[in-house]
Amino acid sequence: MKRVAFIVDAWFPVYGGGQVYVWEIARRLVKRGWAVDIHTRALIDEGGKGWAQSEMHADGHLRVFRYRPTSQFGQPLVRLWFLFRVLVALLVRRADVLNPQSILPGLPSWLAGKLIRRPVVMTVHGTALFLPTSGLSLRQRFERRLERFVLTGLRYSREISVASNFVKLPNVNQPVVIIPNGVDVSRFDRLQVPKSDHPAVLFVGRFDWIKGIDVLLEAWPNVRSVIPAAELHLVGYGYEQDKLRDLAGRLKIEDSVHFLGKRLGDDLVRLFKSSHLFVLPSRSEGQPLTLLEAWAAKLPVVATDVGDNRALVERSEGGQVVSPENREELSAAIVQALQHPTEANQAYQLVKREYSWDVATERILQQYQAVSPS
Repeated sequence: MKRVAFIVDAWFPVYGGGQVYVWEIARRLVKRGWAVDIHTRALIDEGGKGWAQSEMHADGHLRVFRYRPTSQFGQPLVRLWFLFRVLVALLVRRADVLNPQSILPGLPSWLAGKLIRRPVVMTVHGTALFLPTSGLSLRQRFERRLERFVLTGLRYSREISVASNFVKLPNVNQPVVIIPNGVDVSRFDRLQVPKSDHPAVLFVGRFDWIKGIDVLLEAWPNVRSVIPAAELHLVGYGYEQDKLRDLAGRLKIEDSVHFLGKRLGDDLVRLFKSSHLFVLPSRSEGQPLTLLEAWAAKLPVVATDVGDNRALVERSEGGQVVSPENREELSAAIVQALQHPTEANQAYQLVKREYSWDVATERILQQYQAVSPS
């Protein structure tokens, strides 16, 4: 049985597209006869609970190794220690393929691959390299250089990106293989959920500056001035949550903005299906999983023109695209969508036909087999 090692510097209770991707692909690889190790960090959730226990699934063929010390995600010294700790783990527990997920895990994975002569397949979920560099602090400039080096300066056995915009960057890895995210449409189809009594706008994602939630909040008073009954539902969590709550208070919109916390499984599906519009106001994206989930619920979207958003929206006719950080354009698009409600039926058909986790797994498996033949 061949073994693949996923290296991820954030895992549950941190929850986002990258974690969903790894979990969905890992489960399907096990069904296809591979063993899977997930190497990650022991983290603290929003309630202060530590998640340090390693896990075993699928009769031991899928294992999650969480490395201590237990900490919040952003602590730099702990993140550096994780890089050393996971390097040792990769040297000891040798997998046939090493598959780091984005930036920091790429460093120990690349080095381990050289030392034990194993192929390294880098997966890129998104990048901040398309953001403007003006106004960055010294730390941010260093992080940007490090990101560029890891994603485009190190040569891997294969490099996979979920987003096609990544290929625009100069890169020693050529060609970059594009394998989009997937979605399980059947989870959405089996639940029948009535629409909310009030015009409901939904955001799902981590509460991070790069997601542009502050822009959405600053645009919201314009929406409410035209549609007073509209409600904004923010699903997720993150270390900017308190700052965003304070911003909602200063804007005097707390009565119509609801912070719903982390929602998973059928609970999240019900929120998608009961809403009237999904909004993704990001400053940067790759290929957002949440857009596919919205369309699996036949929910139209308003998304910023970053990453693969424009190509997805135009191809699916599933909504509108607006300029990032443009409050007026964003609020106008939301108002227009709420005043003229539609179902994103064509987008639903596109997602059902072309964006599945099974298809993504088969294409990833082809890359593994190409670099690690039996």
